[in-house]
Amino acid sequence: MAKTIPKSQAVNSAFRQLAKRLDAVRKKVNSTGAKRMKANQYDTARKWMDIGQLVGEFSSRTDVLAKEWDQLLESARLAVGIGAENDSSKGTKRSSSKRTPAWKFRAPALKALVSRGGTASQSDIVADLQEAMDGALTDTDQAVAPAS
Repeated sequence: MAKTIPKSQAVNSAFRQLAKRLDAVRKKVNSTGAKRMKANQYDTARKWMDIGQLVGEFSSRTDVLAKEWDQLLESARLAVGIGAENDSSKGTKRSSSKRTPAWKFRAPALKALVSRGGTASQSDIVADLQEAMDGALTDTDQAVAPAS
């Protein structure tokens, strides 16, 4: 896979490693809180539960940053033309029977989800994707596929 941003793979790796380590921290905090609860040390257990919640919230924020990083990489790839199939679709709907690769939907779908406050129904996201990718979708993309 071609890179557009130097050391981007190292950043991807760091995000994955951070997620794993935060998960390990959260498990240890939960274990410690459970031990305190079992020992009838309820105030201490409650404090550990609060810490666990804060670690979980921090982990969620790092997940959002990782997704933003993925969007940045995708934007950079598109800006320099890496992964572009062809430019014959500029301004017109492609009438190919080929399906658009799933990775091309990732950044627009995430942007749609963020614009809707982080939660949305599948139909809302699909509607946003159709609007955002108008002219770039093939006939096969437009066809209704069974949910899987």
